[in-house]
Amino acid sequence: MAAQSQETVLTMTLEEALQIARKQQPDLLNAERNIAYARAATREAKSSYKPKVTLEGDYRYNPIIQTNVLPANAFNPANDPKELVPIRFGTPWNGVAGIRVKQPLYDPAKLATLDGSKLSEELALAEQK
Repeated sequence: MAAQSQETVLTMTLEEALQIARKQQPDLLNAERNIAYARAATREAKSSYKPKVTLEGDYRYNPIIQTNVLPANAFNPANDPKELVPIRFGTPWNGVAGIRVKQPLYDPAKLATLDGSKLSEELALAEQK
């Protein structure tokens, strides 16, 4: 018996061929990961120039308000200087709120990081091609 060789032709689109290549070719997969990593590094470097907003708040209750004793003539010279008047300082409730915005305008170190990450992204794109 003679063995018959049968030749099969596989027809596919370019996109299908690229999908198979991505699954089976580790270099191509690594190149895509390098590009994603470089793009993430560029986004991170750009984010250092975005404004940082901080909200702060403090609300306190003071059950014991400080009381000082002053001479009565401190407020009215006609009063007896030996008479003492208790005076309370403060309030039982105290609230403070604040907002802080920090925007870097120029930082050479951040610019160098941004330039380096852009170059890494361009290099990763060039390596894939």
